[in-house]
Amino acid sequence: MTLDFEITISIKILTNRGGGIIINYSIKMEAFMKKLFFLYLLFPFVLFGFTNLKINNSTAPSVNVNDSLTLTGNFQGGDTSATIKFYYDANQNFTLDSGDKLVAFYKIYDGSPFDFDEIKNSYYSGYIPSVPVPMYMFVVGIDNGGADTISLLVNHISSSTTVSGNVTAGSNPADKIFVMASTDYGDYAAFTGTDGSYNIYLPDSLVGDTAQIILIDFVGNNPGYLGCMDSLVISGSDTKNYQLTFTDSTMLSGYIIDNLGDTLKDTATWFIGGGYLNGTTVQTLTAQTFLINGSYSMPIMKGLYFSNWEVDYSFLTDMYYPLYTNRKDTSLIVSGNTNFNILLFKNDSSIKGHVYVDGNGVDTFEVRCSATSDTVVGDMKTITYSDGRYILPVSTASDSYNVFVIVPDGYSCSPSLIPAACGDTGINFYLTQTGIKSEDNISKSSVKVKFINGKLLVSGNSDKNISVAVYDLIGSKVFEKTVSSGNGKFDLKLKNGVYFAEIKNGKNREIKKLVNIR
Repeated sequence: MTLDFEITISIKILTNRGGGIIINYSIKMEAFMKKLFFLYLLFPFVLFGFTNLKINNSTAPSVNVNDSLTLTGNFQGGDTSATIKFYYDANQNFTLDSGDKLVAFYKIYDGSPFDFDEIKNSYYSGYIPSVPVPMYMFVVGIDNGGADTISLLVNHISSSTTVSGNVTAGSNPADKIFVMASTDYGDYAAFTGTDGSYNIYLPDSLVGDTAQIILIDFVGNNPGYLGCMDSLVISGSDTKNYQLTFTDSTMLSGYIIDNLGDTLKDTATWFIGGGYLNGTTVQTLTAQTFLINGSYSMPIMKGLYFSNWEVDYSFLTDMYYPLYTNRKDTSLIVSGNTNFNILLFKNDSSIKGHVYVDGNGVDTFEVRCSATSDTVVGDMKTITYSDGRYILPVSTASDSYNVFVIVPDGYSCSPSLIPAACGDTGINFYLTQTGIKSEDNISKSSVKVKFINGKLLVSGNSDKNISVAVYDLIGSKVFEKTVSSGNGKFDLKLKNGVYFAEIKNGKNREIKKLVNIR
């Protein structure tokens, strides 16, 4: 889901007659912090037992950008949670050492709705976020007595559509700058080389779409410089050069704390985006810092008068999920050196219920809540278990919430929003399908059909040709193909949403619901 926000900067320019002119500058840009979920760096203080770490059933997987990643492993010593960390091989020596950069942190829980078997059995198997940038990296599963470490090689996709160029910091090439093209159908990125050049490969199907370009020096190779943001319409072979901005010595500092007054003493990287006035031109920037023991200090831009930054707390709460809830207020005005604490809300309660479709509990439906008694407390979310039940973590900083289920196209729900208090149970939602419904008593085929990054993958062992047809929610056929040998891969430029696949394999016929997310 894409969230847009607009920054409006009002500047009063004084004239020599004592009057003034008000100039409003509006910057509309994507809330890219949600897009940068993969980049946010956290280092855990508590270690958890986890062994036999694998990704896609391999201890040395090689994948492409944005490929689906399944992580598996075993909990040990009675642990039911684990910490998984991703390190970028920044010095490119194929060895995990102090020169490498932690680029992602995830917490996983045995028996959670994100664990495929949903059972507390000391074994975990579940999806983790895909990687948007080609790199060689290390994946580490933290263990009380040590750590399991495997390598992960991420390759660029095969494509003729590129965005390339050079990035400079002053008069020097900017090395290891993360450059990302963010689109409605996925994010694709590259690091600059020692000469400052970058080359992003994008799917050919994105030609004609708009991409938000985001530059961040998350490795820290160019101290004192801030990244920038831009947009372009993808033509197929685009060249864009960028100049990083040197800061004006304005400092932003503070702590990460929770609503109980405790400091979150983890190491993290914090990103924000904003705009400042430079003469008569508004420049858009990205800024970042590393936090140590919960405190941070970072250079930022004030600009000619002041700067306006948008803070997204969700990168922290996504990493800490389900322990904390973020804030809703996001605007930060910087008119000089500024102290700013990142305040999160500790989830110390829950709201429980079920989601039903046509009377049956359903899997992986998203349930959210919005605080009502304290509107500064941010939204929280979860997904349902396979039997339809959900456990929604909430903070008692707000004693009441509006709970709602995300209703996909092709479904209706009444009521779709239910008021609830912390600790409430039985907050149930009842949905009805309004689009194509799967027929009863259909023989199950051995053929698997799924969308991965907009591509329709058909796989299965069959000595017969397989007929696959895809329909949208109003019943219109959007794709049909006969696949020989039971395998096929098709790049369909379909909008995000719910579709249904009709599979015919000999006498077997099956209808499957598909969700397309690019």
